[in-house]
Amino acid sequence: MHPGVNCVRTERVKHRPSDASMPSSGARKIGSFASSWRINATASPLGFPSFSGFTGGDTGVAISKKAGMVSLQMELGGKDACIVLEDADLDLVAANIIKGGLSYSGQRCSAVKVVLAMESIADSLVEKVNAKVAKLTVGSPEVNCDITPVVTESSANFIEGLVMDGKKKGATFCQEYKRDGNLIWPLLLDNVRPDMRIAWEEPFGPVLPVIRINTVEEVIHHCNASNFGLQDGMDFESSHRKKTEMVSYLETLDLKHTRVTTLPKGIFQLCNLRHLLIYWYRLMKYATWDFVIGVKIASGISGLTNLQKLSLIKSDKHHEIVKELGALTQLRKLGLVDLKREGGKYLCASVEKMKHLSTLDVSSTNVDEFLDLDYMQSPPPHLQRLYLKGLLRQFPGWISKLDNLFRIRLKWSRLQNSPLHALQELPNLLELEMVDAFTGDELVFEAGGFKKLKILHIKQFEQLNTVVVEQGAMPMLQKLSLWKCMKLEMLPLGIDKLTQIEELLLSDMPVEFTNRLQQTHEDHEMVRHIRFIKSFVLQADGCWPLENPP
Repeated sequence: MHPGVNCVRTERVKHRPSDASMPSSGARKIGSFASSWRINATASPLGFPSFSGFTGGDTGVAISKKAGMVSLQMELGGKDACIVLEDADLDLVAANIIKGGLSYSGQRCSAVKVVLAMESIADSLVEKVNAKVAKLTVGSPEVNCDITPVVTESSANFIEGLVMDGKKKGATFCQEYKRDGNLIWPLLLDNVRPDMRIAWEEPFGPVLPVIRINTVEEVIHHCNASNFGLQDGMDFESSHRKKTEMVSYLETLDLKHTRVTTLPKGIFQLCNLRHLLIYWYRLMKYATWDFVIGVKIASGISGLTNLQKLSLIKSDKHHEIVKELGALTQLRKLGLVDLKREGGKYLCASVEKMKHLSTLDVSSTNVDEFLDLDYMQSPPPHLQRLYLKGLLRQFPGWISKLDNLFRIRLKWSRLQNSPLHALQELPNLLELEMVDAFTGDELVFEAGGFKKLKILHIKQFEQLNTVVVEQGAMPMLQKLSLWKCMKLEMLPLGIDKLTQIEELLLSDMPVEFTNRLQQTHEDHEMVRHIRFIKSFVLQADGCWPLENPP
């Protein structure tokens, strides 16, 4: 993982991706700092570009913009800081620095890459860390040494370049620098300054720089000046003033997948907070009602007026939190769970005040609770993503006004009337996902409807037995997914008219349906033009074996 590499090199290889157990639709780029990616992903046949290395900061943003709707995998590099304030327990901090920075020989993307220590305690901290470094064993992984060789000799050369640049510019070596091929002994560098490469670049090895700081402002400036990962850790013990001073600068609190269930009232001290993201997923074989879990929060969130992203919080019994949301007029993303039917009118009133909102995600309390969202006269004009989970007595009329909407998900809506007529005229809709959204037996995609739709998911429709695609409907559709529609035994009528479709994904569909995909079946002509057809069936052991129709 060398940040010195500043371009992507693509080479012709002898083996097909499938020979190397890679997805046939994937592509991998050689090089770790993909700042000059020249591929127009939206126009290329690539299905899943994968970038490894320093693709954080401006580079990651640039790649994401070029990718458009194409899925990406990006390994985001980092320069993660451990911040040590005056009141820290230095014995505990020293142990954590060794564990966080030198375990796996520092070859972890989430490892501590730099220590920012207050000048008043830096001498004591360095002494304690040095004592622990001296106890580390160095050698072969076969004999369970603490420090083992880095990946390649070129990686070792890169690390050595960072180290020697620091030495030349005045950094203090706390140990003798020692190297044997691609085996580098652990090294602590004290008195590192911002003009040294080691202060900013990721060594990805057993080397730790220590930067001495004097003020909290200096800490914040250094962390935010990094172009790479901004994951940091703070060690403080008893100083409430110092703690409050530090967190008052916080703009993003990301606790996703931590299983935090309740937020304390102290969260409201974060007056500069812009992004509050707290939820986690249950791993399920199918999408289930409680697949995603939100958090409880106390009344008082109306004071966080700088919030731009808030997801996912639970509604309260008396709807006070839902009412307070109206004060958060800068919100771009809102995620709310456990909404009761009677709280719908309060949510609509609050959301109407959010003129910048681009993502709205709302779930009712349980699968039998209605979402009553018919009270919105003027929905946010810039809404692009809408996710509704819960029973709908009727389709909210305001959704048809969302000219900027490009993705909508309707889950467990169980509408008695098809929502397609209300959705088909949305001018910019690119993706539609429906899970148990309609109780009828027929879905009809009318001629001229869904002009820009590219992705369509139809899942868990219990009564559905017929899908009709009229001539001229969904002319841009590229991907169709059908999941567990157990009464759908016939191929969608008119699927042969979808000339742009490239992928048909099936999960737990009836045998009668999948048999029609076989080359020997007369219906195979209807899907001959589709490049990728994949069928999955959930087995008793919970596995999803792939069955590719010939």
